[in-house]
Amino acid sequence: FRGYTIRKRFGYQLEEKFKEILNKYDSKQEAREALMREGVKKEDAIFIIHRWYKKEVLLPQNSNNEPHSKLRQVELIEFSQN
Repeated sequence: FRGYTIRKRFGYQLEEKFKEILNKYDSKQEAREALMREGVKKEDAIFIIHRWYKKEVLLPQNSNNEPHSKLRQVELIEFSQN
């Protein structure tokens, strides 16, 4: 969980405050500057930004990569006959 390290290092209350700030901004640069305005050191702000934006990127499933079921059946039949 991405908030665990921040919560462990800064505490629960500051983590909530950081979440509010980070949810306001879409840009990492703007979020970092906002954290620094709140009194967070530059190194800590970079650490928080790195942890926050370290999300898993879910790629959409592309069904075109899988062969059509009828083509797959033909391949299996050919394979079994060899």
